Amino acid sequence: MGKWVNATNQAMQYEEWRATDTEGYAGVGYVIEAGDTTFFESLEIVKVNGVWTYNAGVNGANNGEVIPFTLSRQSQQRIEFRNDGHDFPKKIGYEFISENELQAYIEGPRDGQTIRILFDFKRSE
Repeated sequence: MGKWVNATNQAMQYEEWRATDTEGYAGVGYVIEAGDTTFFESLEIVKVNGVWTYNAGVNGANNGEVIPFTLSRQSQQRIEFRNDGHDFPKKIGYEFISENELQAYIEGPRDGQTIRILFDFKRSE
């Protein structure tokens, strides 16, 4: 829960999460570069037929469709969701480093190999 920031030399990347009234979580992800929002996605984690599902809807991608990723791994420090039918990413995960730090990642095939892109977040609020 809360607001998380990943600051790079060129941009500020944010994820914000809150609990919903219906035993789930709602979030947004966005990137701000030179004062402009250059990326925006709607996020949610909800139970679908008894299975935790991470739904991601990226503005301007996937013909406006929300892409579901189902829970594939969970521990005290790490949670991972996957969708083997999606082109990229096939996995989305979060690993809690401390109460105020987490590392998110997306993983999947690109240019004939599997790559993992890491995002180091710090609690903002």
